[in-house]
Amino acid sequence: PFEDDFDPAEVMVSAIYDLALTKGLAESGPFSPGDTVTFRIYVYNQGTATTDPNTIVVEDYVPAGMTLVDADWNMNNTYTMPNPIAPNEVDSVDVDLRIDPSFMGTSITNNAEIVEDGGNDTDSTPDDEDGSMPDDEDDDVIETNGDDDYDPEVIPVEQIFDLALEKKTSSMTPTLIY
Repeated sequence: PFEDDFDPAEVMVSAIYDLALTKGLAESGPFSPGDTVTFRIYVYNQGTATTDPNTIVVEDYVPAGMTLVDADWNMNNTYTMPNPIAPNEVDSVDVDLRIDPSFMGTSITNNAEIVEDGGNDTDSTPDDEDGSMPDDEDDDVIETNGDDDYDPEVIPVEQIFDLALEKKTSSMTPTLIY
């Protein structure tokens, strides 16, 4: 007799491409006008496919009150991630911004976004923000489903007030009037 208790089946498994971004500070403050602040941007690969090198582009939305002073970043405030990112791995890049010496506020919000992802991330919309506020206002939240390719970082700015007082005595001789 012929036995038929084994039958192979082919299952198609597609690779999932899912990126996320968070932004933080590389050093703690306090920060004052004129200081250089280093932000660290993390790009997470939450998917099952390794990213291709030079296909992920991050933009730092340099806010009013700050100036880009990092030579590794392009003039349009973007950085291309040079390395592939394996599934469940993270890569990071630092960006240096200088607080304008004349800045008078008490905080600055700096945002970053993945603006190009190779066109494969199905749950994110690269370059869909204007640099003002993310769709999801929770900071540093990595979602398994959702547009989590944008993140703000708020830094406090201490204002230094330097007041001086000068007192002089007068050497005038009083005049007596009769």
